[in-house]
Amino acid sequence: MEAKEAETPLPAAGEVQEAPPSPRAAIRAELEATHAAYHHLLAGLDEADWRRPSGDPAWTVGEQLAQAAEELALVPRTVAAARTGRDFNPPPARGVTQAINARTARTLARQVTRQTVGAKYDAGYAAVCAALDAVAEEDWERGATFFGDYQTVADVFRRVKADFERHAAAVTAAPISGRLPD
Repeated sequence: MEAKEAETPLPAAGEVQEAPPSPRAAIRAELEATHAAYHHLLAGLDEADWRRPSGDPAWTVGEQLAQAAEELALVPRTVAAARTGRDFNPPPARGVTQAINARTARTLARQVTRQTVGAKYDAGYAAVCAALDAVAEEDWERGATFFGDYQTVADVFRRVKADFERHAAAVTAAPISGRLPD
């Protein structure tokens, strides 16, 4: 005997079905926590740490944190693309994309200090919060494909935390001379 799928009752005539709750508050809390974690990590580094290899020896600690700030700055544009369904899928030369990202991060790390990268991250954070406030309720599930992965507007915002955690793991795996805060 086959198991029957539970049927979702349709609203009665004239009854309005409620929309799912907005993810805005949960996303804002996640963004705030990530912003605080970035500054917490940054505060535990000294100038010598900035130039040390990270847990990924191809990148320095400074390059990791500069790249995190740069990725954050791109979120509003990515959200706008997801809201309109505008995919971004460069040619399948993933290695080329990674090399460009690494070169960009190295250039950025030479242009910023521990102090200025924090300000850059703050500017990106403010822009991301403004983009979050601008999302219409009907846009949360709209999306597009970026580098081969379909992401909704909500997914793009949630990626901020995952991107930071990836960079933070590489930073905390580095032999740090400063004392990272607990």
